[in-house]
Amino acid sequence: MEEKLLQELNELKALVADQQRRIERMEAVNAIQNVLSRYAAYHVASEQRKTAELYCRHTPGTRLIFNGDIYDEWEGVENHFINRMSNAEEDLSGRLYLHDMVSPLIEVAEDGLTADCMFSSHGCETGWNPDGSLKACWAFNRYHFVFVKEDGEWRIWRQEMHQILNTPYEGRGWVEEPCYDIIGNAPAALKESTADRPECQANRQTKKPYLPLSVSTPECDAHNLIPVPPLPYAVSDPERFRDEDDLPWTWDK
Repeated sequence: MEEKLLQELNELKALVADQQRRIERMEAVNAIQNVLSRYAAYHVASEQRKTAELYCRHTPGTRLIFNGDIYDEWEGVENHFINRMSNAEEDLSGRLYLHDMVSPLIEVAEDGLTADCMFSSHGCETGWNPDGSLKACWAFNRYHFVFVKEDGEWRIWRQEMHQILNTPYEGRGWVEEPCYDIIGNAPAALKESTADRPECQANRQTKKPYLPLSVSTPECDAHNLIPVPPLPYAVSDPERFRDEDDLPWTWDK
């Protein structure tokens, strides 16, 4: 009788522990969605310093990729948001950069240490016409994120942004003009303001280019399932996240 009670007690303890892990993973999903909602809100208001605080400061291997431009570690986070973006969006008069996150796909590891995520973004950006006037554009992107817990908070450790289309609002649509060159058509003064400042530049480029929708080739990331939707996984093995664009790093979480 005593042996049976002990067995049942152990089974109950195991069940409670399993349920606790499941609850923590469900709470992680909600916390991660909140982080990315803040990301989207801060981006619209050009609150670049607040955006940067959503990223890891101390976890090795932190990396951002925006359309093939790579920013490494916390220094890269600062370079992209606090230096480059703060300069580019200093005057937002008449300009809007909206990237709301939709279609969340969040896989929290069974060990609760990391989360592999994919989101789509339907929004808009503001570019420039050749005469310097502002140009409204639709902007659809897809994001891949990896989150880790740092200092007890879920923070962005890895980010990739793949542009799907950036087509003028009043133009011919994505069938004829899917990828308006906002940066290339920016005023010369704006491009020159960061051209000679290393603290505003990406560290390097991806080995394979990121490919948006195009009228000249059938190849594009969206049609090739890039980024790949994450699947459930058990263990937060750092090798799972390492790829050909990584610099050497070690992670002992």
